[in-house]
Amino acid sequence: MDAGKAAEDIAGFALVEDFPERQRVVRRSGLTLREVDNMPYLFAHGTFRKGGRNNNLIESAISLGYAVTEQDYALYTIKGKPVVTKLPQTKIKGEVYAVSDEALTLVDRLEGHPRINKRDLVPVKLEDGNTVEAWLYFHIQPLRESVLIESGEYPI
Repeated sequence: MDAGKAAEDIAGFALVEDFPERQRVVRRSGLTLREVDNMPYLFAHGTFRKGGRNNNLIESAISLGYAVTEQDYALYTIKGKPVVTKLPQTKIKGEVYAVSDEALTLVDRLEGHPRINKRDLVPVKLEDGNTVEAWLYFHIQPLRESVLIESGEYPI
């Protein structure tokens, strides 16, 4: 590692002393803080969460841990698949991942963005109390045969 890159890493860590969890995540990933900060964050509320059937599709993603939306939304299942709408109901519980642009493009295709679900940046609060902006997919089609999940947490 060259001296400039090492200085950038040290400076980056010095700027986020109040983000101890992010420091641990970045160190484990082998990336610099700047590299992780430049990656899109994905808020996974359903099958992309750890243990979910689609989590393996983002296996190269860096987990920032559990999070909850700052605003209230509604979580439903439609034929067993989790979807979120902007109807204010409760905080949605999930996980935040730093993902590559390629992984985000794959998730876009699987989520039917922008025809079925539309991706929007929303503030989410991490377990350590810090807030980040993460992509969340909102269902924009009619809610036929839907079931509200009042707890805001999709069971894995």
